Amino acid sequence: MLASKAGLSLFLVLACSLAHAADKDDALYASYACQQYALAALKTLGKPRMDATRPAMPANDKRWAGTPDVWLASGALHAQASFGAAMVRSEYQCAVQKTPGAGWKLLELQWPQGRP
Repeated sequence: MLASKAGLSLFLVLACSLAHAADKDDALYASYACQQYALAALKTLGKPRMDATRPAMPANDKRWAGTPDVWLASGALHAQASFGAAMVRSEYQCAVQKTPGAGWKLLELQWPQGRP
């Protein structure tokens, strides 16, 4: 009886740590997907610079209630709007949904300070 309880405890610990690792990976992938969607939405000269990526967070928002695997991310990029202009920092907020397979679907992309 004691051995079976120990085996069950070990199984639960391993399962929880694997689930946590998957969530951590999803947080990074969701953040990267948002970064790529933000870059694709820009019309700039040259290559924008991205600020360090922060992991995304699972959506805890009533807008996405009942929608599985929705992640919210935010970040910033520095882009040049015209030749010779200074680099401008623009922040973005993004919601993405993990799709079956290995993809991410854009649900929302916002520029709180205005689109660059």
